[in-house]
Amino acid sequence: MNLMQSLANYIIRPHREIYQVSDLGHIKFSLGKINYQRKDFQLVSTRGYLRCSWFDSIKGDPKKCIIYCHGNCGCRIDSFDILEQVLKAGMSLVCFDFGGCGLSDGNYVTLGHYEKNDIKVVVDYVQASGKATSIGIWGRSMGAVAAILYSNSTVNAPPLVLDSPFCCLSDVIDDMVKRYKLIPNMLKDFIMEKISKIIKDTAFFDINSIIPLSGVGKCRNSAVFIHSFEDKLINIEHSQKLYKEWGGPKHFLTVSGQHNAMRDPVTILRSLQLLEQMMNLGSSEDDGSATERRCPPEFSKKVNKVIRHRRYQSEGESQKFVQIK
Repeated sequence: MNLMQSLANYIIRPHREIYQVSDLGHIKFSLGKINYQRKDFQLVSTRGYLRCSWFDSIKGDPKKCIIYCHGNCGCRIDSFDILEQVLKAGMSLVCFDFGGCGLSDGNYVTLGHYEKNDIKVVVDYVQASGKATSIGIWGRSMGAVAAILYSNSTVNAPPLVLDSPFCCLSDVIDDMVKRYKLIPNMLKDFIMEKISKIIKDTAFFDINSIIPLSGVGKCRNSAVFIHSFEDKLINIEHSQKLYKEWGGPKHFLTVSGQHNAMRDPVTILRSLQLLEQMMNLGSSEDDGSATERRCPPEFSKKVNKVIRHRRYQSEGESQKFVQIK
């Protein structure tokens, strides 16, 4: 495999998180005095089947629903970061593997291009189910970008939490090339043109067309931006530019840690409170790469914790995954 093909694969075929359905935890579990269940299902999207899960109380009465959208090296298990707090807040949570990720069909990620269609398929399903009184979307990295692109093309898009999005894909790639010195500077433009053609021919999208910033001024839905000032993969300036141009009510929460670091409970709780407020009101007047994952909610006090170390290609950091059996 030549250099340009390898670089193209780095963009459209990063580490794919393959897992077992058992890694999703127990089908039925409890938090406090409330019993919950997970229902797995699949939907048809642009690139084939999406593998999805819906966590809800066993009673299953209609309630607010959060749809979680993971990053480019992630999968639906990443939603465990917020799952417990979502359920304790009296809401349900839907998570899914984007096309080309996890157990879903598809061979490549497209950094938002086709992923926005996946979001539409999931949102349409949740709306048609009759089990959601309102919907909020929580996106991380690529998932946040896909949520922005979905909002750009949708009337009355739901409120969003946007954790670490980028404002222009070509700028991110350019930053990575400079940081890791992957390409001699004098050859950068020539090689990037070749890489762009390979990606067009392989994954059928133009990396130069992924510019979330270009349409955010037309977005009227509410958004909570989260970004770390220590993020080396996607600089916080990306979110700051998006926040400045966002056309609807907006909030900005600054955190610490690297791009794939787990968010602290306080940040998750605050973001969830803002999202719920926006779902209640429709707006708010208060302007303000594989991920380290939490475990599924405990089904029993007597559990065996098995810690597995995983290495993520995007940052080369060793992370811990705690599975409750």
